[in-house]
Amino acid sequence: MDVSAQNSTKTQPPVQPSVTAGSSGTKEREGIAISQTSEIQAVPEVSVPPEVEKAGVKAYTEKVEIPQVAQKLGVQPSAQSIPVSIPTQSVPVVLPLSDDQVVRGLHQPILSALRWLSEWCIKQLKKAHMTIKFVHGKIMRVPIK
Repeated sequence: MDVSAQNSTKTQPPVQPSVTAGSSGTKEREGIAISQTSEIQAVPEVSVPPEVEKAGVKAYTEKVEIPQVAQKLGVQPSAQSIPVSIPTQSVPVVLPLSDDQVVRGLHQPILSALRWLSEWCIKQLKKAHMTIKFVHGKIMRVPIK
């Protein structure tokens, strides 16, 4: 891992879970605070001390130099790198999930947190020897035989 990647992870504050008030106060009522900032901050250039360089750590710059051979073939550097946008969740997830929500979550995009929460719910149901099936147009939990 290069030094610039380490510094970028240190600048982001950790996301703290927030517990919503409920009648039972159990873990199922716990919510997660999602940061709405999707901007990527620039990391300042870092100088590597000589003793760290001796250990084999190298500092890489953001600009990639294109070799002369590739430039002769017509390869040109593109514009500034475009930051990856983080999809924001428009609907808050309230725990525990119903079976309807689990099935709908399985059809969400792969980057959706609801998709992975639904996948985890299916895994937990399989540990309990249960699965979710459509029976006569209704979603039901059925024991695995």
